[in-house]
Amino acid sequence: MILDKTADGTGIDSNTLALQMKGHPELRDKLHVVTSWGPLPVYPGVVNSELPEDLKTSITRHLLNMHLDPKWQAQLNQNMVSKFVPVTLDQYQGLLK
Repeated sequence: MILDKTADGTGIDSNTLALQMKGHPELRDKLHVVTSWGPLPVYPGVVNSELPEDLKTSITRHLLNMHLDPKWQAQLNQNMVSKFVPVTLDQYQGLLK
């Protein structure tokens, strides 16, 4: 929208912007960051609370360990992610006020 001039400004997640800049370096000359908030905690991964506990545990374990597998580490690297780490709701309390 910015590039085709249908909007003069917008908000964008910094990780999304960084990934786009990595894949399209020409954007550096076309976009200007006017302000930024943060640092903020990363976005949490969430699942339906009604899933069976063993499935929730399995999903969590796989996400937290995927960086140990070279195949998955390569996929994470492509998206500028080094690994997943555990978070708690306490880390988001300041944002909820």
